[in-house]
Amino acid sequence: MRGSYRLFLPNLVGAMPAILNGALGRVFLQGFAFEHHEKSQFWGRLLEDRSAQLFTTMDTPPRYFRLTYRMLGHNQMKQTILELCGIKPV
Repeated sequence: MRGSYRLFLPNLVGAMPAILNGALGRVFLQGFAFEHHEKSQFWGRLLEDRSAQLFTTMDTPPRYFRLTYRMLGHNQMKQTILELCGIKPV
């Protein structure tokens, strides 16, 4: 395994703040985190062989966060950002 990352995700009202979402969009760019294949609808994951631990800080009780929000911010970061780039396990 080439790297293991610890990420701290602030979670406000069920999702990550817009400023963090924009910053992550600038960091995980095409060519660094993933690559687009011309003749395929799939992408190449450039950050494979890496793992991450995701810590969520929030203003909501954990049980309410799991049951009502269904861990929206945590799952957004895990599934649509980290796993898209090949970072597993999260």
